[in-house]
Amino acid sequence: MNSAETTARSGWFCLRTQPRREHTAAQNLRQRVGVDVFAPRILVRHRTRGGLMALAEALFPGYVFARFNYAEQVRHVVSTQGITGVVRFGGCAPAVADGVIEFLRAQVSLASQAGPAPVFEAGAWVRIVSGCFRDIEGRVLSFDSKTERVRLLLSLLGQEIQVSVPVRELAEAGESRPRLPEGLLADEAHSAPLA
Repeated sequence: MNSAETTARSGWFCLRTQPRREHTAAQNLRQRVGVDVFAPRILVRHRTRGGLMALAEALFPGYVFARFNYAEQVRHVVSTQGITGVVRFGGCAPAVADGVIEFLRAQVSLASQAGPAPVFEAGAWVRIVSGCFRDIEGRVLSFDSKTERVRLLLSLLGQEIQVSVPVRELAEAGESRPRLPEGLLADEAHSAPLA
């Protein structure tokens, strides 16, 4: 399909937005121009001083998709607050296939049902930063997104035990093995080999 055929009919087009203004630009397009807009957002976990927060972020930072008749509506679309232009290749603004948008919508819907990805993957070493197990390290067994708790395997007094800890009380251990007490490491380094 040549550029004249692409721009003569209605279709999905990729639009550039102002940084971190994807959601606002999408709302402005819907209200001002009355076009169908797809600006997917996903939940992403971020560490803060107070623990962890799940924030909605743009899946495609700096871009949204809009369905409109290019020839008749492009001037209104690009003059909408928050929009900086249409994505072009060699002077042509290619239409995005309906199937691509449908696929992306289905994937975003599945991801939103699953919730945000766990902060700590199964098998990762973590350190407990507060509570009665403070400064003890263990291996992650699983993460429950509904309760925001992580099940850990700890080694205490020669026994392996499982505990459930709020995710906000954990930090990465920084090493792939449990830490030994400082004195034990020093004695180990200076001890003579056994004969």
